[in-house]
Amino acid sequence: YLLNDDYEKARADIDAAIEEDPEDASLQEALGMAFMMEEKLDEAQKAFDKAIELEPESSGALLQRARVLAMRENQDGAIADLDKAIELKPDEAIPLILRARILQQAGETEKALADIEKVLAKQPDHPAALELRGLIAAEKSDYTAAIRDFRRLLDRHDEDAVVHGQLGMLHLAAKQPRAAIAEFTKAIELDSEQFGSWRGRSDAQISIGEHAKALTDLEKALELKPDDDGVLNNLAWLLATSPEDALR
Repeated sequence: YLLNDDYEKARADIDAAIEEDPEDASLQEALGMAFMMEEKLDEAQKAFDKAIELEPESSGALLQRARVLAMRENQDGAIADLDKAIELKPDEAIPLILRARILQQAGETEKALADIEKVLAKQPDHPAALELRGLIAAEKSDYTAAIRDFRRLLDRHDEDAVVHGQLGMLHLAAKQPRAAIAEFTKAIELDSEQFGSWRGRSDAQISIGEHAKALTDLEKALELKPDDDGVLNNLAWLLATSPEDALR
């Protein structure tokens, strides 16, 4: 039922199981997951609270409650649950990565990196850890390091349009427009609905004077998001200032 997004029937089955065994913490955790998938965060937290009350050493319930607390912007509570989950199972990657994400959002970059490096020391190609480390490097304008991590992501799965688009943005930020165009083109070939890649490629094309190609890409981006103010602004600028008479 959960796989088919039929949350009401799923919860009915879980509730029936809880009636049979009200002391089973895993059933409360399952109920919390069902509520969380339906984005009912209050009910999800109550279910995870109950699961932890029944089994205080349940790292899974602590991890899931941390997710809910993070979504409710209770970062301190989320970190406290993750600290406990990591203490219980120090070798699990997911709690470390989630804590790193929260720390990064709170500006605690070095602490976030420490968690990421713990994961990568044991799983050098862990995709979520590589992505987060790459994003932190990009925030620091260390585009060489960021591009290296995103390139490693593609070494594992070269058919990921989103990662190609992200890599294109990194090359664009690093003032490497031709490399950016290559990545955006690959992303678009894999998924023609990649709005960010159409827009990103147009930016790169403008930067090297390919105004006609940029116009085509801006028009395609506008088809996907007709009210995007950034695309409208760039299109207006191109039509007003292009040195090419046929475009201006």
